[in-house]
Amino acid sequence: MYASSEKMNAEETEKEFIQNFIRKERRERSLWALNHKKKRTDFLDRFNHNWNEMIAEKNLTELNTKSDFDTYEKIKSELKLKDSDLCYVISYNDFDRQFIELKSAFDECQKSGFAGLIMSVN
Repeated sequence: MYASSEKMNAEETEKEFIQNFIRKERRERSLWALNHKKKRTDFLDRFNHNWNEMIAEKNLTELNTKSDFDTYEKIKSELKLKDSDLCYVISYNDFDRQFIELKSAFDECQKSGFAGLIMSVN
């Protein structure tokens, strides 16, 4: 894991994600949920099952892939990321609220089988 710095602030990263990617009418509740331990999993559950009601669709890019490996490679290519790029994770796993490398974040979120959000901080 990485030491905290001005750039790597979990609360600010989550706030920026909500501002940029969550629909305006869902922002306040989503941010509140992420900041309350018991409601954090509720946010992930809602995101997992109703992402299309939460995401501001103008910010989406569809990736048509055939396998998880293809998905990872396509993400890296489309977003011009490297395995070692630093990312912030919101998930059910032990990496929740941590800044880790993209490859580790993707592998851990995929392994859990549940929704997870990986945000590039580069």
